Amino acid sequence: MDQLNMSPASVAKASSFTKQWHSEPYPSIDPQRPELSANGKVVVITGAGTGVGQAMAVAFATAGAKAIAVIGRRMALLKQVAEELQRKNHNVQVLCEPADVTQEAQIMGAFRRIADQVGPIDILCSNVATVPRCPTIKDADPNIILDGFKTNIIGMLHVVQAFLAYSAQGAVLINTSTGLAHGGYAPGMAAYASTKSAALRLMSYLAIENQHLHIVNMSPGVLIRSEASEYYAAEVYKATGRVLVFNDEPQLSGNFAVWLASPEAAFLKGKTVWANWDVDELKSKTSDIENSNLLSLGLHGVDF
Repeated sequence: MDQLNMSPASVAKASSFTKQWHSEPYPSIDPQRPELSANGKVVVITGAGTGVGQAMAVAFATAGAKAIAVIGRRMALLKQVAEELQRKNHNVQVLCEPADVTQEAQIMGAFRRIADQVGPIDILCSNVATVPRCPTIKDADPNIILDGFKTNIIGMLHVVQAFLAYSAQGAVLINTSTGLAHGGYAPGMAAYASTKSAALRLMSYLAIENQHLHIVNMSPGVLIRSEASEYYAAEVYKATGRVLVFNDEPQLSGNFAVWLASPEAAFLKGKTVWANWDVDELKSKTSDIENSNLLSLGLHGVDF
């Protein structure tokens, strides 16, 4: 049995936008850096009970956020995250809002309560995802794919609309995406990739219609423990007999999100980036990125 110390990100790594590739946190995205301070900020994170969402919550607490609202379906997990955040930052106010993103009334109610308690929302981390099972297009179950779109698109729409109603002027929106949304192939992931591609397009319209917002899409890499990575690994094993070993730490994407919300990343407004990319190299390419279609969704060779 072959064992590969790799992830679906390995192909992207070979053609990474930056020479330096990260799988764990590093000093430039340390949320304790004064330049990345979230002091006085109200942060809302969906899907905050586990994985990327939990890592984002920890990072923003470390960065000194005034208040962090964690949204998810399971209150027990949210309470565990809240305890962790208050250990990181005794001064942070943590709000736990159990809600299902597919239920518009639940999400709008959660955002209304958050704004009533701590004020307008400065930063939203839209971390909405389910991984619909789709072994092949030939064998795909339309109902399973539809359920994926209900969560990953309609659920995200509910979150975004609630955010628009209660956001502060100049607020930041970080959308958790995936490399599969813009390219590559992974066995069994057609439905997931399709929903996340649609999400990128929805975000591009949102950005155009709301120029006052700073919106950026972030691929968190392939996490050591996540629903997507576990399902993908199982599909690869079935197809090839190979065992994949993943090595991207969740806290990399958490810390990277704090950097994306800081003034240092202002040049990435409307762009799509990978948490694995080196931020110092990205900053060195500021003028190239700002004045072109680099890191934007589109058709290669066509400026439209």
